[in-house]
This record gives sequence, structure tokens and C-alpha cells, in this order.
Amino acid sequence: MNDLAHYLRLSYGLAPHEPSDAQVRAISDDVRNFARINNREPSREEMGAIVQRHCRTFQTHKYAADVNLELRRQIALLATQAKK
Repeated sequence: MNDLAHYLRLSYGLAPHEPSDAQVRAISDDVRNFARINNREPSREEMGAIVQRHCRTFQTHKYAADVNLELRRQIALLATQAKK
């Protein structure tokens, strides 16, 4: 869960204190539900909407790392879990 929190923080410009464990659980649940309903992973924009719904500091910070590949891997893992 810490890896996902880290990548969400970097990818969506969240403050260092976000996402909390509760926010990560809520985001993960939303991603699983999205994958189950739509039979696919959320796009970057759809994922951003999910993160924004749960994190007040969405796009308020800028980090120097490019973590899109790892974030996509984490999202794919959540989507795969939803199909089980």
C-alpha cells in the first residue's frame, strides 16, 4: 500500500501527508469497482478523478520523478484483483 501511496503522491501532485492509509483504501476500492463495472483499467484522466475525489491536495505539489509506468502497473494490479 505504501508503494501505491508514493506513486499516487508523485503522479497526482499530492501533499507529502496524502494519501493516508484510509484514502489509499478508498482509492483502491474505487479502482476495483471501476474495473469490475467497465471491464478495463481507468485511464489517466479517470484515475485522476478518483484520486481527486479522495485527496484535497490534488495537483498542489510538483515532484521531479516520472512514475507513470509504475503507477500504471499498480492500477493494473488493482484492476486484475477486481476480476477475481
